[in-house]
Amino acid sequence: MKIGICQDVVAACPDLDPKLVKLALATYCNHGSYYDCLTPGTVRVDLNGEPAGVVAENEVRRPKTASSQSMAFTLAHLSP
Repeated sequence: MKIGICQDVVAACPDLDPKLVKLALATYCNHGSYYDCLTPGTVRVDLNGEPAGVVAENEVRRPKTASSQSMAFTLAHLSP
């Protein structure tokens, strides 16, 4: 997905709670199958499915075991 797609979703769907959009995207992006597809040179897409950059080598950095830690961090920062 495009870097910054969370802001695009919030702008396109103003009735959605931005915190819930962030949580949904974090849940999706922290799943192992997302990381399986996150390889250098893979085309990123925007909300319309159009190309929006490519995955850089330095963006492929999180091991699958970090998913639960990332989710805990995300949940902690969504709390009021």
